[in-house]
Amino acid sequence: MAYYSVPMFFRIPLSILAIPIYTRYLTPADYGIMELLDLTSLLIAALIGSNFGHSLYYYYAEAKTEEGKAQCISAAYYGSLFLTALGVVVGLAARGRISTLVFGTERYADLFGLVFLTLAFSFPAEIGLSCLRALDRSRDFAIVSVARGILGTVLNVVLLTVAHAGLRGMLWSSLIVTGASAVYMAWYCRSWLRAQFNRPLIARLFLYAWPLGFSAVASLVLDLGDRYFLQRSVSLSDLGIYGLAYKFGMIVSLVSLVFNRYWKAQMFNVVQGPDGDRIYVKVCTYYVLILTVSAVGLGVVLPPVLKVIVGPAFASAAKYVGWIAIIYVFRGLGDYFRNVFFLSKKTGKDAVIMWAGALLCVAGYVVLIPWLKLWGAILATGISFVGMLVLSFVEAQRVRRFALDLGRLAWIVGSGVAVVAVFGLVQETHIVWQLLAGTGCVIAYVAVLLLFRVVYKEDEMRVRERLARFFVRRKPASAVGV
Repeated sequence: MAYYSVPMFFRIPLSILAIPIYTRYLTPADYGIMELLDLTSLLIAALIGSNFGHSLYYYYAEAKTEEGKAQCISAAYYGSLFLTALGVVVGLAARGRISTLVFGTERYADLFGLVFLTLAFSFPAEIGLSCLRALDRSRDFAIVSVARGILGTVLNVVLLTVAHAGLRGMLWSSLIVTGASAVYMAWYCRSWLRAQFNRPLIARLFLYAWPLGFSAVASLVLDLGDRYFLQRSVSLSDLGIYGLAYKFGMIVSLVSLVFNRYWKAQMFNVVQGPDGDRIYVKVCTYYVLILTVSAVGLGVVLPPVLKVIVGPAFASAAKYVGWIAIIYVFRGLGDYFRNVFFLSKKTGKDAVIMWAGALLCVAGYVVLIPWLKLWGAILATGISFVGMLVLSFVEAQRVRRFALDLGRLAWIVGSGVAVVAVFGLVQETHIVWQLLAGTGCVIAYVAVLLLFRVVYKEDEMRVRERLARFFVRRKPASAVGV
């Protein structure tokens, strides 16, 4: 799985390096506009079929022959081309009306045109990447993903600083990178593509993915839907500041995405194998541990750094980052619980829970955003994530029972929340005190994890043995009695 983490380790530094440029060549209002453009694009993508790639993993694992697997890849790719055509027709034909619906004016119709062209290319590009994951070509996946990130960042910087293209330049950059990715992935997957148009298989792929589209819409309501509500209660500048804070807080979600790029494609084989249930439980514990450590790091280390690197107009974003990161730990744990529905071919249950959470979240938006503004959006999202986590656990255990280690999970997440809360008490102090307090909080969190032995004993012993062998091999000959 190491290669699947490589794009994340490139993406985060690239983002941090680019943020000082972005926040000085774009205004907070530009960020606010971009938030609404992205949300609308993702919403339409979800309605059309952005989760189509998940069906590839199931049927690829089910195929018993190489020809059957190739047929599955072909069907997924041809299905993505249908989605591309549908995206172009729907998006470009309705861009003026969509601009009026979102912004109250057709002024942004040309920007939506660029967004929908990018969306059209994204379907075959993402199916190509899904094929790499199904084939477990992790090295190639990492290379393509890193190349996309570097090219996108370089184009953004050039178009902002040299061409002074502003927000429009960012959209053109995304279109160019996505189009190039689609073309390259078509060339890469050519040897698995078959001339035969297998309509029954394509239909089965769509039927598997269809409920996930409803889940994806609900997910967008949970992750980004607050932008539509905030637009009516705060300025575009405040919305842009919130959007920047969200991008950093959602690095936890990015960590989760890296994990799921591997796990969702491989968990079917893992659970069917020897000691599959035990592995599933341990993976859950370590997954949540990594998410929570990431959230704590973002919550106590990033805010003072963020105040230095962003433009002055964006400095207030720092105080929201930690809490956004923490609520996404709850989201990630609930998502893991719902993997049971994928394993049991009950994806409809995933959609039901996602929509239950989305409705709870919308109710929170309606009540809390007019009262608490940006904090209301964070609180409403957090309440819905916790509610979904509880419902996901109960329903997943009914479908297939796993003996999850709830005690360890409670210590990991609970202590992480406490650390972020304590650090919040010193966020308005001098930056030096913030850095010192942040370091102390991280040390305290690590101490808690060690004290309550959140690592399984057999894994701890395995690590110690490997470390012992490592140091023995590196001792001088005289030190080992030779």
